Amino acid sequence: MPFYKYKYTKGGKQFEDTKEFENKEALYASVRMAAGSILSVKEVRSKKTGSFLSFKKRIKPQELITFAGEARLFSTSDRLST
Repeated sequence: MPFYKYKYTKGGKQFEDTKEFENKEALYASVRMAAGSILSVKEVRSKKTGSFLSFKKRIKPQELITFAGEARLFSTSDRLST
């Protein structure tokens, strides 16, 4: 299910939230049931996926391969010394 970042008014005050809904219609229905009015809606990636993908985009493939190889060496040397 997608996450939606949305702004809404309720009781004369403005709020902003990010929640997971089946679709936009479910979001609108939820806010209406709570006596609110939608101001804006934007579909966003899930928090887990979004943070992982942004991390992956910042690292070059060669750096990732080098890091994985070094981590493997450290892991192997730790097992040999004990």
